[in-house]
Amino acid sequence: MTSRVEETGSRRWRRPLRLALALTVLACGLACADAAAGLVGDADCNGGFDDGDLIGVVDAIFDANSCMGADVNGDGLATAADLPAIVGARDVFLRTPSPSPTVSGTPTKTGTSTPTPTITRTPTRTGTATSTPTATRTPTGSRTSTPTPTSTPTVTPSRTATVTPTLTGTPMPTPTRTPRVPGSGARVLYLGAIGNFDGCVLPCCQPECAGTPTPTPMFDGQGRPIYTVGSGQFVIVVEGRPGTSGFQVGNSLKPGGDDNRPDLQIEATRDMGNGSPAVCDIGSPSAGGGGIPRITPPSFEPGNPVITDVLNDFACRFMQFTPSAPCTYVDVSGEAKLITPNATIQFCDFIAATAAFPAGDTVVSAQLRDTDGNVGPTAQMVVRVATPSPP
Repeated sequence: MTSRVEETGSRRWRRPLRLALALTVLACGLACADAAAGLVGDADCNGGFDDGDLIGVVDAIFDANSCMGADVNGDGLATAADLPAIVGARDVFLRTPSPSPTVSGTPTKTGTSTPTPTITRTPTRTGTATSTPTATRTPTGSRTSTPTPTSTPTVTPSRTATVTPTLTGTPMPTPTRTPRVPGSGARVLYLGAIGNFDGCVLPCCQPECAGTPTPTPMFDGQGRPIYTVGSGQFVIVVEGRPGTSGFQVGNSLKPGGDDNRPDLQIEATRDMGNGSPAVCDIGSPSAGGGGIPRITPPSFEPGNPVITDVLNDFACRFMQFTPSAPCTYVDVSGEAKLITPNATIQFCDFIAATAAFPAGDTVVSAQLRDTDGNVGPTAQMVVRVATPSPP
């Protein structure tokens, strides 16, 4: 109701009644103001002119005890006739702004008999926003009607930066290698030279050779076995089993492990064949085949690239055999058997002509590595190649 009255007054009655209200106020003068016990038009008795005065006039129509400033037209009563009067009065008063926000006393007449009230505060309406236009006053007395929408304002939520969670949890344990104890790796059970290319460890493994005595083993001053062969081509046999580390014997004949070496590590103190430094140059001389360089004195020094190359060159010429299908025969039964029954692995090298041993004595050293990288004790033998008789 209040909003409709204010809208009607501001649009329909304001212009035709503006002059009439001014004349009415001029006629009433100070007498009307004194009678109202306040400013004429201050219908809510708050000492100033604002939006609340229109509501004050409406309240005074229904309540005789309301603020006497609601009798804007000076007829001694608060009636509906005061509604257009209050609209026009507020327009007249607001047209002349006060230089100070403080009321400085009772309004006085000027030379033109125009009352000049002082506005004490900026019109402010506090409450729930409705769709009714709210009149906004400016210091120059102009009135601007700005509709306030009833729709709930759309609030755009502030964007929250997406934080990529840091994955946490129990880290995967790093495998701990068993500390390597020197000599704890795979053990060499047999390192020998067999003069027969058929793998027979006896002078003869044919049935007709039965009863031929086995040669008495010979040893040098350091306790190394001596194997005498008729030529530089024969079979080298290496058999082994797990050592104190408990890991199986490694079976790789190629570079590997932390040191880029094979699991079978073997070397000689004299050049085999032409002593070619090329690694694994197997084959006939016409195909580029070559021999193996010597390591004198015997050494398996870790990290030595020359020794590493020799070990890889020698190992690549071997073949791996299993206990169920070895490369050796130990008697005239014709059945292939390991030389040492408790061995778990066997390696055999049928020496090629390009890597033949020279005449005389050559020390051969060998060691085995287990699957955990532990190297076992070193085994040695002496290969004695018969010296050709002078012509």
